Amino acid sequence: MLALIQEIDAAVLLWIQDSIRNPAADVVMVIFTTLGNAGIIWIAVSGVMLCLPRWRRIGLLALVSMLFCYCLNDVLIKNLVMRPRPLYSVENLVPLVPVLSSSSFASGHTASAFAAVNIYRRQTSRPAAFLLFLSAVFMGISRMYVGMHYLSDVLVGTLIGLAGSQFIWCWSHRIQSRRESNSVNPDEI
Repeated sequence: MLALIQEIDAAVLLWIQDSIRNPAADVVMVIFTTLGNAGIIWIAVSGVMLCLPRWRRIGLLALVSMLFCYCLNDVLIKNLVMRPRPLYSVENLVPLVPVLSSSSFASGHTASAFAAVNIYRRQTSRPAAFLLFLSAVFMGISRMYVGMHYLSDVLVGTLIGLAGSQFIWCWSHRIQSRRESNSVNPDEI
């Protein structure tokens, strides 16, 4: 089963390289994927949110979600799985960005993107939430386009980002509910 997944993953990357890559798209994808380095675009957006009272809680929860997903993915999963980057396993694959020293599985860029947008969407309109999710999908696609991740890396990164942020969202609501139930109502005194 793992051999079949590896075969499909390699075929997808070579198909992207041979059929989709072009100079104009290369520039866009390299810029977009670079914005995701260390989650910088999502950290910056969350930082701005921290300065705006209406968005402060969302910004904080997005940062906590990204940190949680980073620990789960980059500290735990990547070090357990130790999957080499595609460059080392897919013959004739040419990466468009410098190769990172970390393992490939799962995509940290994608996990961060989905962790952040899954929190941001809680306080946005449906059209804005749709655009946010498109940006996260685009981040995952950019990671394959530039040759840094396999399809399975991106899919699992998506799941980690969504599940991790959902966990943080539910956890924060549980804490908030406890605070509200423990607060004293002045009418009851």
